[in-house]
Amino acid sequence: MALGLEPKFELPGVDEMKAIICSGLIGTFFSDYAWGVGIAWTTALVATIGSSLTIPLAMLEDMLLHKEHYSLLYALGSLLVIAGFGIANVPLPKSFSTTPQ
Repeated sequence: MALGLEPKFELPGVDEMKAIICSGLIGTFFSDYAWGVGIAWTTALVATIGSSLTIPLAMLEDMLLHKEHYSLLYALGSLLVIAGFGIANVPLPKSFSTTPQ
């Protein structure tokens, strides 16, 4: 039983529904396409870690465009994500290869 504290729910109008559907389809399609291309060009590991770069990039965008301020811990976490991406892209020496020789 509802307490009556919530506002009455109303479905979005036609224009809002079109915008929501288009945004969802375009965002999902481009995200999945970019991830698939990343796998084709690199590896699944690099593509997946690369997709996690959206978090530090969003933080940077907020700082530059919206003058947001983040804690040192958040900045350190973002630097670790970026470092992990860099380390994952370092090629292994041939002595560490897992393929039979």
